[in-house]
Amino acid sequence: AAECLVHSMTVADLNWIGFDPPEGDEWRCLVQHRHRCTPVPAVVELGRDGEGAAVAQVRFERGEASVTPGQGAAFYEGDLLLGGGWIGDVVREGAGER
Repeated sequence: AAECLVHSMTVADLNWIGFDPPEGDEWRCLVQHRHRCTPVPAVVELGRDGEGAAVAQVRFERGEASVTPGQGAAFYEGDLLLGGGWIGDVVREGAGER
């Protein structure tokens, strides 16, 4: 059902691999939000949480199922792994943060 789909998520505890992401700017990449799922297109914007730690706000092009807080997320450009972190808050279709 549409209400189960996630259209955005926060990713924290970020680690980058030979990549300096543009903080404050939006950029497009592929995001893998669970083990063995195919990475999907998303828009990523880096910022800071309330404690000043770097976080990524990820907006999926289409709603995604099975996006679960506490799971790992990985950022790719094609087959190149850019980095990743841990999924925090998720926003479901037609609902507020969960």
